[in-house]
Amino acid sequence: MDARHNLAELAGDPLGVSATPPMTLREAATTFLATSGYARETVRSYGRALSRLRAAVDEETPVAALTARAVVGALNTSDRAPQRVEVNAIRAFSRWCRRHGLTSVDLVSELGENEGPTPP
Repeated sequence: MDARHNLAELAGDPLGVSATPPMTLREAATTFLATSGYARETVRSYGRALSRLRAAVDEETPVAALTARAVVGALNTSDRAPQRVEVNAIRAFSRWCRRHGLTSVDLVSELGENEGPTPP
């Protein structure tokens, strides 16, 4: 199943008859949060984490063009290390993007299992 079909289903167009351009980081983050089924507080904290990523990476970048290195770089641009919730949010977002065919890249592959990115 391709990304357009998966996204069309999310948008209520199961046949995928409305051709859409590749989903941007902004659109993907918004759709992820809206369809996640997470508790309200989790959506709020994950939204903050994804806002940090969107602020560091052009939010109009197609998700398919994102790399793990860009994500790690985005998390390392701040004056503080990423918090565990930020890493968890981006890890969940990355899994969602792969599941929906937006990317084949594990966007958090350069992060440790329970830690933030290591400095370059």
